[in-house]
Amino acid sequence: MNKIPVIPTIAKTYGFVLGQFGRIVGLIWLPAVLVAVSGFFLKLPYLRFMADNQGQEDLVLQHGTMLLGLYACGALEVVLYAIMTAAITREVLHPSTQNTYFNFSLNGTTFRLIGGYFGLFGMIMVFLLAVLSAVLSLRLLPGGKAADAAAGIVLLICIPIAIYLVARLSFLIAPSTVEGKGFGLVQSWRMTDGNVWRIVALAMATSVPVALVFLMGQVAIMGPDVVVKPFELAMSDPSALEKTSLHLQKVQADNFPLLAGLEFFLAPLTIGMTTAAAAFSYRALTED
Repeated sequence: MNKIPVIPTIAKTYGFVLGQFGRIVGLIWLPAVLVAVSGFFLKLPYLRFMADNQGQEDLVLQHGTMLLGLYACGALEVVLYAIMTAAITREVLHPSTQNTYFNFSLNGTTFRLIGGYFGLFGMIMVFLLAVLSAVLSLRLLPGGKAADAAAGIVLLICIPIAIYLVARLSFLIAPSTVEGKGFGLVQSWRMTDGNVWRIVALAMATSVPVALVFLMGQVAIMGPDVVVKPFELAMSDPSALEKTSLHLQKVQADNFPLLAGLEFFLAPLTIGMTTAAAAFSYRALTED
């Protein structure tokens, strides 16, 4: 099995995203717009509900309804994300000579990719539930600090395991599905053997710079409190997790239009980088 050439793949990824930026915009702008619109109708009501009803415990039914809307928004975003990643992956592996002004392809390949993403999320949820059950079981044991320490050790052990599993299962879902090489999860696991730390290096090199730009944009929109306030709450009150979450939800609700716009305009970079890195890696692994 070939190994992923990290430096050349990084160079090809940046070259493709920056050199074909207009083509990427043409491929993803329509699904990206729909992501933003779905957020206004499904995600924003939940954020506003949580921000306006802090501490009220008699709104369980309303909260459940809003939560269903949030889950529906997440499911729709998975579908739209699959449309975008399939289009960019196809462009990397089989470059087109024609200009593309819009794309919304829902074909067999896209549905297989959607199934792969939902399968991946299902596996992640099972893993998280297993870890949570183990940690809670340890903390319920008699022993006080010793039990808490054991729970902390379990969490520390599970972090590299989670990174390993996600890297193996997720990295090549899109290119292997687009190329019709079987079920994406299975093919990703098979082809990434011996490449986990190369994948981590690629992810760091292609995702972290864009994530920093996104974070700076969020800070510019929401103010430095988005970073400072959670730490202040945590320092003043060890049980401030709920307060921190509610504070962030309120700030996000107040600034949602600008945040949605930021996400939309950065989509060619955020989605283009990760998708192109995987596609170029797949090409390297399948070359004779």
